[in-house]
Amino acid sequence: MGKRLEDEQIIACLLESGSKAEAARKLQIDPKTLFKRMNGDLFKIKYRKAKEGILESVGLKISSQMSAASDVLYNIMQNDETAAQTRVNAATSILVYGLKFAELSDFVERLEALEQGGRL
Repeated sequence: MGKRLEDEQIIACLLESGSKAEAARKLQIDPKTLFKRMNGDLFKIKYRKAKEGILESVGLKISSQMSAASDVLYNIMQNDETAAQTRVNAATSILVYGLKFAELSDFVERLEALEQGGRL
């Protein structure tokens, strides 16, 4: 019987792999063993926290570039030398994502009010 892998080793491999089957192959363990480990309560907590950390990091990177991306779309939309369809696509993107942002902001505000037991 091989040495028991640490949760952190398994989590790192899961995060780097395209699938659980690939992670099991890389770890040289039976997929059933991997699934069994992943069903443990402590493992689930560690795995969720690791994924949340990655998502937070990616979210920060994306949010730091949103202003620049918005400027690019705005400049394309305003440039009379740019093809009309490209300008329309840029304008549509600004409108669509602007609306999504407004909806999400409203949703977050309402959720926070509910969590605080307040009124909308």
